[in-house]
Amino acid sequence: MGCSAIPTDVTLSIGSTPNGILVASSQGWDCTTPCEMTVERGSELELEFTAEGFNSSSVSVAPPIIKQKRRTTYIAAGVGAVVGYEASRVAHELSEAIVGALFLGLFNVDLEPEVASTSDHLYGVVSFAAAFGAIGYLIDRRNAVQQAKKPEVIQVELNPL
Repeated sequence: MGCSAIPTDVTLSIGSTPNGILVASSQGWDCTTPCEMTVERGSELELEFTAEGFNSSSVSVAPPIIKQKRRTTYIAAGVGAVVGYEASRVAHELSEAIVGALFLGLFNVDLEPEVASTSDHLYGVVSFAAAFGAIGYLIDRRNAVQQAKKPEVIQVELNPL
């Protein structure tokens, strides 16, 4: 699954009660309800709904530009940093225990415990934070694309004269 671009256009799904109402836009296109039209996000337009025997109605439409949020990215990177620190700490303790057990069992040698360096822990923190953050970024990206692909629904009810 690739990383999709966030769409810059949006489908307007235009409906009315009753159906069959003429819709004229300030961008020059028109249609009869129910209908769908595609417009650029961030553009502003007026829709005029008219039908014989009904009061006309006007609607202003300005579909927002969708920006990718970063909430999941930041949370995932933070969780990754904690997991990375703990993983590097546990890995260091396990390796000490295994090496210590081997040396003590085979050679009956007393070993001084080795202290993990800050760079060992930092490597674990950065590695996990980057991996988890990348997963969070992909989730945020998918959510923005899905939101941008949803049509803007415009529903108008015209009253008889």
